[in-house]
Amino acid sequence: MNDAGEIETARRQPWPASLEAAVEMLRAHVPAAEQRRIATLRRDALLELHFDLGAWIRCSFGLTTGNDELLEAAGNSDPADACDVIVEAFWNALRADARSDAGRRDSPR
Repeated sequence: MNDAGEIETARRQPWPASLEAAVEMLRAHVPAAEQRRIATLRRDALLELHFDLGAWIRCSFGLTTGNDELLEAAGNSDPADACDVIVEAFWNALRADARSDAGRRDSPR
């Protein structure tokens, strides 16, 4: 997520206005291998995402430049704290996907 071109591309897109829209944008922009890695993190390890993925979210989703709808949806007016809520929502969605995938692999055919 450190590629300036990816950040510029995301900036040109409309900002997400809900947690669900933010999660879907993250699904579209975060590489699959990184999504798998994030899904395996423990909740207390999500803080390690604050400076790379978190910075990208704060910048690309307009948390510091006027996306009041997403700040409100995250239940926090502080961009860093709202970003933490978005990262946790993304993590929860990825973990739910991983559980669903595991269930499909384990089910008899």
